[in-house]
Amino acid sequence: MSLVAELNGLLSKTRGALEATQIMAEEIHRLDPDMDSGLEDIIDNERWSSSGLYHRISQLDGTPNIETSDFAAEIGDKDDINARINFLCSYQQMVVHDIRRIMGQGDIDETTWQLLTEMRDIHHANARWCERVLAKR
Repeated sequence: MSLVAELNGLLSKTRGALEATQIMAEEIHRLDPDMDSGLEDIIDNERWSSSGLYHRISQLDGTPNIETSDFAAEIGDKDDINARINFLCSYQQMVVHDIRRIMGQGDIDETTWQLLTEMRDIHHANARWCERVLAKR
């Protein structure tokens, strides 16, 4: 798979995570306002990742896809907030895994490498936040 195709796959996933986290934030605000800032950070991270991927794909003369993963629908199928946070955590870890896999393929330009490195780190931090929240509940 080409680098642009791999980045488009990540773009679809970050859009799905953004949509799902925005929905979760509305629900959590009603249930547990103390969790708002953490979810807002994840929303900002997903927004930043989506924007960065969109621009990087364009800079590589690719066409950014318009697809969004079905993560929001899948997370909506979970029965309670703990199950949703756990699923969000798993999704963040999956994105980290995908980024590591892409980075392991080599032959990636420096700008893309830097974007992927930062995305890997913020998605890892997002997953850790989810784990800390679940440990407290």
